[in-house]
Amino acid sequence: PDSITYVEYGTGKMYMLSPSDKTGYSYPLDNDDTYKNFGLTISIYLYAFEAYRALGAAKTGTDQIAGRKTTCYTYSSDGTDYKFWIDDEYGLTLKSVTTTSTGTSTMEITEFRTKGVTLSDMSVISDYTIQDINTMND
Repeated sequence: PDSITYVEYGTGKMYMLSPSDKTGYSYPLDNDDTYKNFGLTISIYLYAFEAYRALGAAKTGTDQIAGRKTTCYTYSSDGTDYKFWIDDEYGLTLKSVTTTSTGTSTMEITEFRTKGVTLSDMSVISDYTIQDINTMND
């Protein structure tokens, strides 16, 4: 389902928000290991394409994703088809689609800014019912 992931590095919180029902969860990012694990996960989404480029992903065209110029690449292996839209300026994956015999998985960046982004720019947090993940079993 559609969701917004937002990390406030200054406060040590991460939010997972569901715009469709205006609910969400907050997670503490309370130590360096937590930040590093989150950073690794995001890095995989943004930079995984580099492995496919090294394997010979083919350039298949250009497109606009999140208002940005991208170059499209495809790669197929063992019955799985991959398509990536790579930001021309920063080299980040702004969209990926993976298709297998059991279905399709899509990840897409819908807004891209390099500075000054706040949670209120993406969503009005006060419109959401936020559950702290640490209090869910209380």
